[in-house]
Amino acid sequence: MRNGAIAWGQIGGGLVARFLSTRFALAALGIEAMGAYLAALALALIASIVTGALQSTTLRALSLAPLAQRPRLFNALIGLHFRVALGVAGIGALLGPPALSGLFELPPALADQAQVAFFCVLAASVVAIALAPYEIALQAHERFGLFATLDLARAVALIPVAYLLIGQPTPPLAAFAALSAGLSLSVTLAGAWQARKSLPETRLHLRWILNIRPARGQTALLSWSVLGGLAASARAQGMVLLMAALGGPVASAAYGLGNQLPAALRQFAEATRQVLAPRIYADHAAQGSDGSITGALVASRIAALIAFGAAIPMAVNAPALLALWLGRSNPEMVMVVRLMLAAVALDQLSAGLGLAFLARGRIAWMQGWGAALAVMSLPAAFLAGRASGDIGAALWVALAVTTTIAALRIVLLTRLSPGTATRWAHETLIPVLASALPVALGAALVQGLLPEGAARLALSLGLCAALWLGASWRLGLSAPERARLSALLRRRPTEGVT
Repeated sequence: MRNGAIAWGQIGGGLVARFLSTRFALAALGIEAMGAYLAALALALIASIVTGALQSTTLRALSLAPLAQRPRLFNALIGLHFRVALGVAGIGALLGPPALSGLFELPPALADQAQVAFFCVLAASVVAIALAPYEIALQAHERFGLFATLDLARAVALIPVAYLLIGQPTPPLAAFAALSAGLSLSVTLAGAWQARKSLPETRLHLRWILNIRPARGQTALLSWSVLGGLAASARAQGMVLLMAALGGPVASAAYGLGNQLPAALRQFAEATRQVLAPRIYADHAAQGSDGSITGALVASRIAALIAFGAAIPMAVNAPALLALWLGRSNPEMVMVVRLMLAAVALDQLSAGLGLAFLARGRIAWMQGWGAALAVMSLPAAFLAGRASGDIGAALWVALAVTTTIAALRIVLLTRLSPGTATRWAHETLIPVLASALPVALGAALVQGLLPEGAARLALSLGLCAALWLGASWRLGLSAPERARLSALLRRRPTEGVT
C-alpha cells in the first residue's frame, strides 16, 4: 500500500509537472520545432530499447537471489549493464543522425538543433542503462521512495526551465533538450549515489564487475525481453516517426502531444505492476506457478481498474482537457487521445500476466509472437494511413494490434497453466467491466445534459471519480482485498488478513 501510494504520488505529481512543462515548451519552441524535438526523442529512445528488458530481468534476478549472493550478482549485473550501455551508445551514435536527417525536411537551424537534441537524449539514456541496477536493488527490497522523489523533483525543475525559454528569437530546441537531459542525468547519478550508501550489497568490486558469470543465467531471458522491448519501443516510438512520414512535423507533434494523456495513464497502470513484481516473484519462489498467476491476475485487474476508470472520462472530455492543458485542441489530437486511451485500457486487461511468464522464466513465445505482431503493425499502419490519406487509419491499426497482443498473453499462459483463461475472465475481466459500466453511464449522462464548458468538465470528472471509487470498491476488489485495504488505511492490523 505504501509503495503503491509512493509510485502513484510520483506519477501524479510528475504528470502535473510534465503537463505544465510541455505547455511552456510548446509555447517556447512552436509546433514545428516541438515536432522535431519529439521525433529526435523518439529516435533516441528506440536506441535505449534494452532499458525495460534489463530492468525486468535484473529485478527478477535480484528478487529471487539469496541475500548472501546479491553483492556478487549485483556487480555482475553492473558489468552486464555497462556492456549493453556501451553498445547502445555506439549503435545510436552511428545510426541515429542519418536516420533523423533522412526522416524530416527541416530548416537548417532546426535540423542542426534536432541532432543536438538526439545526442542529449541518447547520453541520458546510456547513463540510465548503466546505472539502472541501483534503482532495481532498492526495488528488490520494496523501497521505491528515493527514486520516486528524485524523479518528481526532476519533473518539477523542468517547469521553470521551459518557462524561461519562452520568447527566444529562434526556437531554443537544443537548449531545452540539453537542460532536460542534464536534469535526467543528475537524478540518475544522485539516486545511484544514495542507493550505494544505503545498501551494502551495491558496493562495487572491479573483479566482480568484470566477471559476469553470475549474471549469465539471465542472458536467455534478457534476449527475449530485449526482443519484446525492441518491438514495443519500435511500435511506440515508431508511431511518432510514422506520423511524421504521413503528415510531417505537425502531424508528429499532434500525435506526440495527444498521446501524452494516454501515456500518463499507462504510467499509473504500470506502477501497479512495478510495485507488485517483487512480491509476485517471491510468491512464485515459495508457492510455484500458482502463486505467480494469482498475483499476476491481481496486477492485471488493479491496473485495468485504474485504466478504464480514468480512460472513460478522459476520452469523453478529450477536447476540453486538451484545451485546458495546451490552450489548443484540434480533431487530430482528440482522435489520438481517444484511440490511444482505448489501447491503454485494453492492454492493461492482461498486461500483468507478463509477470507470471517472467517469474517462471518462460517468456519466449509471448515475446516472440508479441514482437512479430508489433513490428508488422508499423508497415500495416503506414499503408493504411497512406491509402486513406488519414492518420486515423494508422491509429486504428495500432489499436487492433494492441487488442490482439492482449488476447495472445491469455492464450499462451493458458497453454502453460490450463484454466488460466477461465480464472482471468472471473478474476479480472468481469470485475473490471462491472466497475467501468457505472463510470461510462455517468460520463454519458453529464455529456447529454450539459453544454460543453468548464462546468461540464468539472462535473463529469467529479461524478466519474465518485462512481469509479464506489464501483471499484464493491465490484472490483474481493472481500479479502477490501479488508486488507481497510486495515492499512486505518493503520492497524486485521486478524486473519495477510
